[in-house]
Amino acid sequence: MRSLVLFSAFAAAFIVAGCGDDDSSSPVTKNEVFTHWVTSATDLEEFPCNKMREGHDAVVSRDEEEIYTCMFDRVDSVYIWAGENDTLTAKGREFVRAQSSSSRKSSSSSKRVESSSSSSFRSSSSSSSFRSSSSSSLSSSVSSSSAKSSSSISSSSSSVKSSSSYERYSKMDVVPLLKVKGEQFNPNINYGTLKDTRDGQTYRTVVVNGQTWMAENLNYARHSIGESLCFNEDSTNCDLYGRLYSREAAFSSTKCVYKGRCELGNGHIRGVCPSGWHIPSYAEAESLRDFVQKKSTALRSAKGWGERIEPGTDIYGLSFVGAGSLWPNNGTSFKYMNISEHIWVYEPSTNSSYLSIGWENDKVAVDGFTTFPIHISVRCISDKAPASSSSAKSSSSRMSSSSVSSSSAKSSSSSLSSSSQSSSSFDPAIYQLKESFFNSEKTYGELTDSRDGKKYRTITVNGLTWMAENLNFAGNDEYPLQKEGSFCYGNKGENCELYGRLYTRVSAMNNESCVFGDSCKMGNGPIQGVCPTGWHIPTFQEGKKLYEPDYGLSAVNKLMSSNGWNGTGGRNSYGLSFVGSGDWFNGEFSGLGNVASIWLYTPSDSQGYLRLNEENKTVSVNLYTSFELYNSVRCVKN
Repeated sequence: MRSLVLFSAFAAAFIVAGCGDDDSSSPVTKNEVFTHWVTSATDLEEFPCNKMREGHDAVVSRDEEEIYTCMFDRVDSVYIWAGENDTLTAKGREFVRAQSSSSRKSSSSSKRVESSSSSSFRSSSSSSSFRSSSSSSLSSSVSSSSAKSSSSISSSSSSVKSSSSYERYSKMDVVPLLKVKGEQFNPNINYGTLKDTRDGQTYRTVVVNGQTWMAENLNYARHSIGESLCFNEDSTNCDLYGRLYSREAAFSSTKCVYKGRCELGNGHIRGVCPSGWHIPSYAEAESLRDFVQKKSTALRSAKGWGERIEPGTDIYGLSFVGAGSLWPNNGTSFKYMNISEHIWVYEPSTNSSYLSIGWENDKVAVDGFTTFPIHISVRCISDKAPASSSSAKSSSSRMSSSSVSSSSAKSSSSSLSSSSQSSSSFDPAIYQLKESFFNSEKTYGELTDSRDGKKYRTITVNGLTWMAENLNFAGNDEYPLQKEGSFCYGNKGENCELYGRLYTRVSAMNNESCVFGDSCKMGNGPIQGVCPTGWHIPTFQEGKKLYEPDYGLSAVNKLMSSNGWNGTGGRNSYGLSFVGSGDWFNGEFSGLGNVASIWLYTPSDSQGYLRLNEENKTVSVNLYTSFELYNSVRCVKN
């Protein structure tokens, strides 16, 4: 009597005792996936090699203990049990032992296939059913977990009947929108390359927010833990969209099975990624989400998304496409191709955490749940900090590469210091984000500020020519008030590059009599203030002219950029491209991504400004005296 030991893929051990001298022992659960099982040749016919058992071993014949590994024969497109000396091929449910090795002849068209219990070979074609194939020879060298040496084997297989009983997943009736590998990339981005030495595949990479990301989804199939597959089990989709990985496959750990506590430490978690790369952490995913202000258009490729999803601008070159996923709710099904993409995120918990793009059209979210197991994409991040953050092919003359001037002097009306505002040199990533603020269908003019050389886009609206972006003049010896009374939001120099500076009323009007609480009477105008020569601070009436006679949502849609806001923004019909630059109110910075406020000149003690609020979709001109404000500056041509 022999004891038969079964090892589950989920690390559960089962002991099954064989009875008598017959060859009738069999596994307890026929549909369970086993890393290694012991059974008889008779029972093997009841457990055919298919996608579910791919990479797992079966010990056949109690006397000789021949070990067969389930693998996919790419030549004949059929699953086979491959042993050291021969193979077992399937005809429906019938198994046929191949001829002895002494009578085999290699074919000139044969291919070499390697398989082992530690790193199971998985075909990029991942069908769970047997496939029809024409007769051909397979010559391969197969290494088994118990094999002492490998030898060439060959199998001649006939046409194989498809068995729907082995289909596990419902297919989605969808036509993939990507047709050519690589067509999703942004032609204006300088991509790097990553070669995965494990299988020789090459991927494009891109630097975003100080990190080097893969710019396409992983398509590595030779992992030994968990499952990965192609959308709709079609290998073409793996080539175009990458593979969909189970949680344990993505993190390469049995701890990370569905509902398992995936606690793998605090450092970089490599998972299924190439050496030197890792699965994004929850914090890294949140950092990317916040960097793009939760706007998925900046991450999505212009291709690969259906009609219900707004085309992406892909300004960073991450080129996310609607790769879809496998969701076993309401039956295990492939879902959401051309609609959404999800990538695995590491969180040491029971949550299945992921970054989602396109799920709610223009939202980027970092989520986690334990409702059911899923198969989604993998994007890896380099463990090393990039030597340069440049990903744009060329810089633009519209942004200065000089540092923002700073001073340790304090504003007379605030304890804020501009000494912490120094900006790093020109950053192409910031330039790319700023480019997305403008309306690409508009023809902009250009204003060069002779005081510091900075260039600004301009646009004519309702008979007035406006700056189409906020002023970023930090002052000089001739303009000392701006050196002490203008600030970058949050005292971060990159915010000045993106959103312009926030000015006190004194520095905006360039007049010390306009201090908070005093009357700012400078005549009827135009008042140049901090504006370049030939331009002026807009008056109260000019501010109102921007949105009258429109009110509410209609007016907001014409003024707000579609990017640069925490919410959906507007349509930017005028091309003025207002973004959520925030302000300084009641002693603190506030409203980044939610509000935009620009100074208006009014000869009174009231602070006059135009304000757009994204949350309630309003635009208004206001007079305010309760707290001191720091607002942005937009200039109007004289």
